[in-house]
Amino acid sequence: MEKLKTLEQLTIKLYESPSHQLRSQSEEALTEFINSRDSISKILQFLDKTNCAYLRLYLSAQLRKIIIEKFAVFSDKEIDEIKLVSINFLTKKSKGVTNFVKVSFQRLLAIVIKLNWETESSQQVVSMFTDVFFSNQDQALCLIGLKTFGILVEEFSQQITNAESFLEHRQRTISFRGQILLDIFRLGIVFLESIATKFLLNQNEDLNQQQSTNRLEESVQLGLDALDLLTKCLSFDFLGSPYYLTETTCDQFILQLPPCWANTIQSKDMLPLFFLLYANISKFRSKILQVLFFFSSIRKSLFTDEQLRKDFLSNLISGTLGILLKYQDPNNNNTNNNNNDNQENLNILQKVINQNQNYDYNNEDYDQSIIHGLARIVYKIKLNHRMKSLTQIDQFLPWMEEIANLTFLCFEMKMLDNTENYLLEFWGKLSTSLRYVRNQDVVKTLKRVVHKVLVKWINFVLETISKEDIKTANTFNSGNSFSNYNNNSHNYEDNFDEDSFDLIFGSHSKPLGKESRFMIALEATTGLGLCNYPETTQFLSELFKSSFESYKKLMSTKWGHPKCGKNAAVLSILVTLFGSFVGYKHRKLIHIKEENSLTEATECDARLAALTFNLLEWNDSFLLQSQHTGYEILEVSFLFFLDMFRRSYVSPSTNSRNAIYLRLYELTNFKNNIHLLKIFINKIINNLQIWSNSELILQRTLTLFDKFAQPYCVGAKLLSVKKIDNLVINHTEIIFPFIEKYSENRSYRTKFYQTISTLLFSEKEHIVIEKIFSVFVDPFQKVAEQIILILGQQSSLKSTNFTSHNYSKNDLKVILGFIKDLLGVVSSANNTKVYTLIFDWLYPDFFKLFNEIIISFPNHYKVIIQILKLLSEISYNRYQRIIFESWSPNGVYLVKALISTVDEISTKLVQSMGNKNDNNYSNYPFLNNCDNNNNNKFFKCLKLLMEILFRAISGNYVSIGVFQVYSGNTLHNIIDSLINIIISLPQSAILNRFELYETFISLIAILSKDLIEYLIKRNSKQFKTLIQLIAQGFAITQNQFICDRCCMAIDSIIEFYFINYNNQYLRNEKTRNLTQILNSHFENNPNLLKDLFNFVFNIVLFESKSENWAISKLFLSLMLVEKEEFLNIKQNKINNIDNEEDKVKLEQIFEELVSDIENNLYRVNKSKFRNKLEKFVDEIKIFDIEYWKKYRK
Repeated sequence: MEKLKTLEQLTIKLYESPSHQLRSQSEEALTEFINSRDSISKILQFLDKTNCAYLRLYLSAQLRKIIIEKFAVFSDKEIDEIKLVSINFLTKKSKGVTNFVKVSFQRLLAIVIKLNWETESSQQVVSMFTDVFFSNQDQALCLIGLKTFGILVEEFSQQITNAESFLEHRQRTISFRGQILLDIFRLGIVFLESIATKFLLNQNEDLNQQQSTNRLEESVQLGLDALDLLTKCLSFDFLGSPYYLTETTCDQFILQLPPCWANTIQSKDMLPLFFLLYANISKFRSKILQVLFFFSSIRKSLFTDEQLRKDFLSNLISGTLGILLKYQDPNNNNTNNNNNDNQENLNILQKVINQNQNYDYNNEDYDQSIIHGLARIVYKIKLNHRMKSLTQIDQFLPWMEEIANLTFLCFEMKMLDNTENYLLEFWGKLSTSLRYVRNQDVVKTLKRVVHKVLVKWINFVLETISKEDIKTANTFNSGNSFSNYNNNSHNYEDNFDEDSFDLIFGSHSKPLGKESRFMIALEATTGLGLCNYPETTQFLSELFKSSFESYKKLMSTKWGHPKCGKNAAVLSILVTLFGSFVGYKHRKLIHIKEENSLTEATECDARLAALTFNLLEWNDSFLLQSQHTGYEILEVSFLFFLDMFRRSYVSPSTNSRNAIYLRLYELTNFKNNIHLLKIFINKIINNLQIWSNSELILQRTLTLFDKFAQPYCVGAKLLSVKKIDNLVINHTEIIFPFIEKYSENRSYRTKFYQTISTLLFSEKEHIVIEKIFSVFVDPFQKVAEQIILILGQQSSLKSTNFTSHNYSKNDLKVILGFIKDLLGVVSSANNTKVYTLIFDWLYPDFFKLFNEIIISFPNHYKVIIQILKLLSEISYNRYQRIIFESWSPNGVYLVKALISTVDEISTKLVQSMGNKNDNNYSNYPFLNNCDNNNNNKFFKCLKLLMEILFRAISGNYVSIGVFQVYSGNTLHNIIDSLINIIISLPQSAILNRFELYETFISLIAILSKDLIEYLIKRNSKQFKTLIQLIAQGFAITQNQFICDRCCMAIDSIIEFYFINYNNQYLRNEKTRNLTQILNSHFENNPNLLKDLFNFVFNIVLFESKSENWAISKLFLSLMLVEKEEFLNIKQNKINNIDNEEDKVKLEQIFEELVSDIENNLYRVNKSKFRNKLEKFVDEIKIFDIEYWKKYRK
């Protein structure tokens, strides 16, 4: 008893003491008690005797933890005792105890039942719980029983990773699902039926109000727990992957109930029971909607008869219709006053269902959670059922009308985004399904309702956005504000702020930020507009024309007026809608009829496009003439529309659209598609010239420009536009100010020149390309001459005598911009002719200039990194573009130039490292001026150096052996320097940087294949560190590419050793010397191969990688080299088995692995071993599971 009191005091201190020291001391003392030998028996004894809530909580939680970690050591007697203690507490001692203690005991009982599920006593849990909790009709015990069942269902639905494998979890889950899950579900239904019965008694019996209220209140908590239990049963892991357990993931799943559930689900009383409880007990409503959501997700194949499925769907729609009717008229009272006598032979529950088919739903307020639940249900009904099935329901049209009313209410109440999106997704899917409806009356009604919803949504968006402030671009920057004016012509308010842009297009300051409410809903509502496209076009055209006229008048007379911003916002919304209609990806699914060889869709697209192009041309013309700054929000909507129009009518992936050009000619005097392309190009160039202060517009304009230039046929057509010819010649910062403004932003300048170069190289005739290219690169030649002057040389580009001095920020900006521009030009080369043209221009003059820039700017990491990026792009043999003629020495020149630069930088790195042992790698010549993240800059440079070397070796545009003949030890020195840097760093510094390690392992893999001597020729300590670093790669990463390269590198070394070590006929002196060096490495590190083999064996056995071709080859190579170690592993595994029969079985498994495997590394032998290894791993795992079960018994 003294020990018990001590433990109680310790737990009180642990949970209540404000002193951290006292809590720590109490925890240490309690941990010592838990880790004692006889702790399990003492825990059970104290759990049964103590009355302290904290001690009960602590001991039950610790006992559960011990069970999860060491369940195999528990005897059957201890397991039964744990069950007995838990049930005894829950039934006899839980009254008045806090809820968290009860839950702890319930979780303890549930985990014991699950892990001991193979025994007969655990599988009889339903009958045991019924006898214990439900036999006496004690409401308190019933509550505990329902919660215990709920926790038990949760435990079986999720895997306990520390206590069971996935296979064991699925076996128990399937057994639990097949034996008792349905019984638990039915038990919850029984309790709900009893509550409904009590409700009927309260209505029919002559009871006073107090008695009636007390009787219902007693059942509320019981009903809530029963509904929780039903929700857990329906959200059970039926398939083995509980991906639908959250609201976000469960929207797309189909509830795969087993066939044995069919009779229960198909019962005629099932759904009416829930709607009855919903109508009369308000506290049940949110939980009932959760259950109804799962009912609406049930797979259709569960119903054995078509009529049963139709009846179920009809009950679901009629029930939700009854709920939806409440939102039509708040004063509606739809109760049924039928007091006729009922047949006496009907049971009480049937009387309830028969008497309350029209339920009173008017006892609730406009609860947003209820509306959200309804939105999820109606969305799921449409997602799970075809349009044909829905239209066969008599109440479908009224149901749809009430969903429209609910949608309008959602707009008016400004509900949460998710609620609105569920409803809009419902209407979007409904509109795309109209083509499958044959009843024209239904189609007509649906189109009318869908159009009404669309109009309401557009008005809602316009009213919302017009209450926000839309200011000009210069107003955004300066922060100036305008005076408010009264607007008598509209009902919109002019209470403005600066968040309007985010309302439409999302946060443009955060590219990965949350997308706006409008853009999220746009795709769903686009289907609504195309459902009745002509009427939608007419409605939007009228809105557009009135806003356009107002916008022109205000811009001409009162530029900068707040009303201009409001009109710009409205026009932006309308132009964005136009774009979504024109470029909708599912437009073929919409029911559109043909008329006079010109489809309605094309006619409507032409009308909307004409309106947009008129606004676009007028707006650009006005801004250029008036020198005013326009509205950023409107410009972004223009870019969105142009992109959508390009997708449908300009992209080469679509069919010819001559009809729309004819119609546009009638509406806007467009002559052909070339005329249309001029508008696109004019807009792009104007944006690049005018909007240099807006990064968002620049980014989207460059993206659109790139999309136009990428398709070959479109790019060739663009070359016929006059402005493109001028752009190829005049592309400096004088004409495009953003080039100088964002000289340090790589993406803008690089993408701009990449797109121009792509257009230039889309010309068909190579002679024309060369002529235009010579004009195109003239500005670069001038900048190169300027850089020479900056570097201190006043002569021509051919000279290489440069001096060094202090440089200004402007000098640095010129050099960085020049390198980024060249990067854009080089990255546009996608074929051999273009690449050769660019290389002949760059080599040798510009390569010399790059080297001298590196020498002259040793303290500027930005310059070094940008040059390395450029050289990496030059060395990248993308699309096999680097293929020189057989007589051309360009391949040698290229590799020589690359190796020269890499040698220069890597040598400085090695010299600057010295003998430092700290983890700060920033003290290098070109990293001295770094402010933050110095180590990252160092690793970035190191990664780029290895990337260039890897691409130079693996590019196949020259034989690397040439450099061993003509360049001495240059290549060897580079590789040696980079590898020395890598192995001198802590392994964690390499392994924690994915891109760096990926580049390193790719380089090592290619060296082990073609230049293995560079890996072998180093001291034994370095060689061991290198092998360990490579081996760590396929152990810690899940990336298949890295795993393959790691295996390839080590396998090449082991295979080289296996083939050449005992080869008596080896005559090549170089190979013989390398073999001797490699053998000395293994002799100096005698455990290296053994540890490596054990390491690979464990990975193959426990990480499911035996099917990998690369690791199976490595396993075979190590097994042939370390035969004794393989036998030792085999013998150790067998010696750990007690049963002689199991020993023989395990030995046979090992013998089958090596049978028929020859002592060579030929491809046939490797392929045979791979198949055997897969079978070996599977048999070992099955053997371990079976042996573990025998051991437990």
